[in-house]
Amino acid sequence: MQREARETTTNTQFLAGMTGPVAALGRWSVGKLTDADSDALRVMPADWFRPHSLYINRPEYRCERLLAAGVLDTRVIGEYPDLVRQYRKKEAQHG
Repeated sequence: MQREARETTTNTQFLAGMTGPVAALGRWSVGKLTDADSDALRVMPADWFRPHSLYINRPEYRCERLLAAGVLDTRVIGEYPDLVRQYRKKEAQHG
């Protein structure tokens, strides 16, 4: 219990000076985003988009990483067999 409280305090102090996408992730996600992830997140539009519309290296991989980190939402639209997966930044990331 004391260890958990100490970790919470340390993480809170660490996050206090941070701004932008990484700070919005919360204490458990710190360190999950690489510089490339943060750069990709900066160039992503706020509305729904498809990965191939991004001008970044390996867009589908980046979107999957950011989805796993909890900073993107996803949805599937269309009718079978023409299904399309779209992503968007979560509200805390763009608004």
